[in-house]
Amino acid sequence: MGPDWLNADAVELQLTGLDANAEIFLNGSHIDSHRNTFRPFVLDVRRRLRPGENVLLVRITGTDDDEMVSEADTDSTDGVRATTEASRGRPERGDPRRTFVRKHQYTFGWGWSPRVAATAIAGDTKVRAIRTACIRDAVALASPS
Repeated sequence: MGPDWLNADAVELQLTGLDANAEIFLNGSHIDSHRNTFRPFVLDVRRRLRPGENVLLVRITGTDDDEMVSEADTDSTDGVRATTEASRGRPERGDPRRTFVRKHQYTFGWGWSPRVAATAIAGDTKVRAIRTACIRDAVALASPS
């Protein structure tokens, strides 16, 4: 990192397509966790950067990890559970934990695909120095009546 990055107002790290259980480390320190394939991970890392080389490590673990979604999690839904095909003799199709994992549901087995809950970094990694304020999204609110 050059001094221009270290003097920025913010330095955003953006990771897209973290599928689905990620732990993010920068320069040997855990900086955050991310559990959603559908949303990018974005964090200001300026204060964690150092002059010269910086090391980013992203650890992705599979979604079959019982610690990620426990039986207690699936039981806490007031009796509403994801369906599987176990009652039709196909226990390999479907997983009641799948609705708690923010990734593509077909990876847990649908009629046209086997159960292959893949793990990957499927998107881009970007680092951007920000020197001025920026607006990324705006929503029009209804005026009060």
